[in-house]
Amino acid sequence: MKKILLFFILFPILFHGQTWNDIGNLPNNRRQFVSFHWNDYLYIGLGGSYIYDSTTLNYNYTILSDFWKYDLNLEVWEQKTDFIGGNAYSCVYFEYNDKFYICTGIGSNNNAIMDL
Repeated sequence: MKKILLFFILFPILFHGQTWNDIGNLPNNRRQFVSFHWNDYLYIGLGGSYIYDSTTLNYNYTILSDFWKYDLNLEVWEQKTDFIGGNAYSCVYFEYNDKFYICTGIGSNNNAIMDL
């Protein structure tokens, strides 16, 4: 409990005066994605996106497999090769020996992914 209280006391002090910078919009909205920073690039991929279907007047959740790289110096998005493991969201990812690994998550048809 003391740690939580300390966090709420220190958080405003540590981040006072700092601002968020808006970077260019990712070409589509997404949630439950993976992201990581490497050198001067930000990578974002996988996840899902609600896409409006005008015939049914509903939003459909589409699971994505695309990956994007944002150049922090040039401030532009570049689409990369789609994730070889297919569509997935809510994945776990980690870095080891300068390589990034994506594992587990939920794939198409809401099937659990157990691969590494």
